[in-house]
Amino acid sequence: TTVVDWYDAPLDDSHVDAALQAHFDSGLRTVFALSGGQQATLSSRLSRVVERANDSTTTIAYGAVDFVDGENWASARALGLRIHAHLGTSPDDAGTASILSDRGRLGADVTLIHCTYLDDSDLAAIASSETRVSICPSAEMAGGLGYPPIQRFVDHEMRLGLGVDDERLAPGDLFAQMRAVISIQHAAHFDRKLAGKSGLPSLMTTRDVLRYATVDGARTAGLESMVGSIEVGKQADIIVLRGDRPNIWPINDAIGAVVWGMDTSNVDSVFVAGEPLVREGACVADTSQARQLAIAAQRHVGEAAKLFVGGQR
Repeated sequence: TTVVDWYDAPLDDSHVDAALQAHFDSGLRTVFALSGGQQATLSSRLSRVVERANDSTTTIAYGAVDFVDGENWASARALGLRIHAHLGTSPDDAGTASILSDRGRLGADVTLIHCTYLDDSDLAAIASSETRVSICPSAEMAGGLGYPPIQRFVDHEMRLGLGVDDERLAPGDLFAQMRAVISIQHAAHFDRKLAGKSGLPSLMTTRDVLRYATVDGARTAGLESMVGSIEVGKQADIIVLRGDRPNIWPINDAIGAVVWGMDTSNVDSVFVAGEPLVREGACVADTSQARQLAIAAQRHVGEAAKLFVGGQR
């Protein structure tokens, strides 16, 4: 039901407002992570979008790109906003999380994305500070961001959230991400077993990975007080899955069927804050305008690319 959208497009007010309006119009529960800009400009813009997002299903966050002076981090925290930061996508990033920890940057209000090249001291700092981690296994492997060190996260008793990252490279649904995570962890287990190594880690269970995609995902996005599980006091964000599709007949283990067998064709209904967005597998809203805008944008980018290819720019 939820999308965390890292916004790093042009930072003039018209672009930011258009992107934010798209969040409102979608009806989804979203986190709008506004990135970039000078400290004073970003602070005022964050304040403005927070005010605009009041009484909506959109939460505002800061998409951190600065790791040196930390002024934007302080501004975001003064506004009570969560901080999202991409980290550990290059071997040169080893040790960075430890440095951030020493500077007081890490904490339960921070979400780090990827973390593929961090060392053990980094993971220890992340775990001890209760900093959250989101991994995007398909995009990380397809985009050259490193092999997701899932077992190392598990060894540090870290609860992960799952992401897509780049839909140009990876499937845009969490069914694919769940299968990627459990497959990677199982493959690492059996590689060690075939090599005759001792002290094998336990195999990740389907229940573990389903938690990554639901309650732990909500925790990673900073929304655990509102969504992620069905209980009193939380909002009704619910996905209803069909068990009568031939791709998962017969069901012997419901959770195993969700993780190993289901895909988007099994989605029957989606509710956000109790409001239906999908019924009987079809979007409730008219998506024709969104499709037309996407096609127009595609053509615009394509025409611009021709100019570059042709050497006219």
